[in-house]
Amino acid sequence: MFRFETTFDHRTMAVLNDRTQKKVWPSMIVFSVLLGVFGLFLVLDNQMAGILILGFGILIPIGYRQALRASQKKLNESFSLLSPLTHEVYTFDEEGVTVETTKGEEYSSVVKARWSYFWRIEETETHYLCYISAEQAHVVPKADLTQGTAEGFNILLKRMLGQKFVSFNPKPTSTKRKK
Repeated sequence: MFRFETTFDHRTMAVLNDRTQKKVWPSMIVFSVLLGVFGLFLVLDNQMAGILILGFGILIPIGYRQALRASQKKLNESFSLLSPLTHEVYTFDEEGVTVETTKGEEYSSVVKARWSYFWRIEETETHYLCYISAEQAHVVPKADLTQGTAEGFNILLKRMLGQKFVSFNPKPTSTKRKK
């Protein structure tokens, strides 16, 4: 059995948002560059329209990032369960997971789910992202493991999820010396 005891921290949501942004960012850059190139060519024919499109190419990635941050902040403020008073206990075993969530005296829930509940679990350097769909995940900090070991938990995840578990592989550091 592996147990994680955590208190909700808005920074854990940032882990998931950053991961999502890294997946979307390449497409955003390609779109921005295409708009920029189109804007440059259009400047030769219609200067005002070209500058406008070039500006959009520059502003869209910046606007996307700001909109994502603003929407997450709004969600954090409006969803009362997302609070530092919220305590979660994740217990993983051969059957699946049990998630116990409490917020003081006002909220308490227990959810039990089999392994098939997970769409995918990704290990990062500091967290487990337990996806229940392509967009939604439980973010479980490794530092909050109170029973068992991370290595043992990874073995359980590999056994129960197979290819639906993606373990963390740090990028190798270069052994070349600078001259």
